[in-house]
Amino acid sequence: MKLFPQMKSRDLQHRPGLAVHQRGLHRAAKERRDQDQHGRQGPWRDNVFVERIWKSIKYEEVYLHAYASVSEARARIAKYIEFYNSMRPHSSLKALTPDQVYFNRLPESMAA
Repeated sequence: MKLFPQMKSRDLQHRPGLAVHQRGLHRAAKERRDQDQHGRQGPWRDNVFVERIWKSIKYEEVYLHAYASVSEARARIAKYIEFYNSMRPHSSLKALTPDQVYFNRLPESMAA
């Protein structure tokens, strides 16, 4: 994949052993980086939930244990996520677990 398919070879000035970029090329590169970093973001609310769960994982699991290996860390974090979803009550869910809320919800057509 070409990074700048719209750019022509005239956008570069060649000197012995050195390619000097013109302003247009720099501008296109910056716009491309901005699109890659910020073009696929969803609403800010989506990030709030991800940040919240990672905060819980760090403070309730990672910072409390010294793992001997990466595999042990992965296993313990996976175990914590299972606990977080199935056993840990959440105040925002009226003391229910995420699994209770998600799996015990009736479809809208059956609730009426």
